[in-house]
Amino acid sequence: MVITLKSLLEEDRPHVYSEASGGVYCAQGKPLEYETTPAQVFDLASLTKGLFTAPRVFEFAAQKGILLHRPIVESASAELKKLLSPELLALTYADLLSHRSGLPAWMNTYTSCLGQDLGNSMERLAFHLKRVGHRTFLEKGYLLDKTFRYSDVGFLLLGFILQIETKISLREQLLSMNQRSGSALTFSPVSRAASTGFCSMRQRELSGEVHDENCFYLGGETGHAGLFGTLHDVKSHILWLLNENFGRAFFHSNAILRRSVGSSHGDGLIGLRQGSGASAQDFCGGMSIGHLGFTGTAFWLDPETNNFLIHLTNRVVNGRLSKGIIEARQKFCRYSNFELNRV
Repeated sequence: MVITLKSLLEEDRPHVYSEASGGVYCAQGKPLEYETTPAQVFDLASLTKGLFTAPRVFEFAAQKGILLHRPIVESASAELKKLLSPELLALTYADLLSHRSGLPAWMNTYTSCLGQDLGNSMERLAFHLKRVGHRTFLEKGYLLDKTFRYSDVGFLLLGFILQIETKISLREQLLSMNQRSGSALTFSPVSRAASTGFCSMRQRELSGEVHDENCFYLGGETGHAGLFGTLHDVKSHILWLLNENFGRAFFHSNAILRRSVGSSHGDGLIGLRQGSGASAQDFCGGMSIGHLGFTGTAFWLDPETNNFLIHLTNRVVNGRLSKGIIEARQKFCRYSNFELNRV
């Protein structure tokens, strides 16, 4: 039986999203799919972190023999050492992946330097990373802070490092993954996608253009946002990661951490988040691992069975606050968990 999202979620609350797509998939047996618009492209927002950047760091580290818990400076190229400050180079990949680097949650790259010619997107990002690292160090007297603080800046830095050390753009690195996975995930801009509403900074409706302002300013492809795709794309990518050595290592590392730490120890695992929050706790008893996206996207995986669900919406289409999104996610997780337990 196929149950559409419209029969499960918020039919009487169109302000939550104007379009949606979702599915729940069994590791063994026939997939159970709840779909309304499976071919609809969505701005995946921070799913970029969990689907692309973090697994790509695991792959890169495996290829280069890099230990994630050692300072970045130990394996850094001469070019990277030249571009990043000593404070940033002293961090580890694990610090950044787990949101325990001491870096701020966010930085303004798009209005803080109006009128200045900072060069191309990579030169702009290098400037801002050096500035935020230096400022954080001056304020604290140190940079590394093991306290969890969810940080877009940390993943901007990871995306920057991947490009400098491989000399390959994030878009091309994603294309290489797509060629192996059969997915068609892409970085913005795309020709068509579910609208994410009107942007007052750009003075236009956003459709196929990344919602995140920092990502837009930095060229549409960054380590923290910019990914677009359909339900099928996300499903194919996750299934591929579950069958690749580096992908299995990525999920396994997060699963081990999920079992060993409680929710009181912070939300960050090592590239993923805990599914113990209000919107996901009804799936896998709150023990799932995955990620949320600001635009209204989510994926959660049961590390014991590898069953997973994907829930894609454009909940920001009518503004950044959508009161019904948590309830919508809860209902979807609850029904998904129920159906999986019947298999």
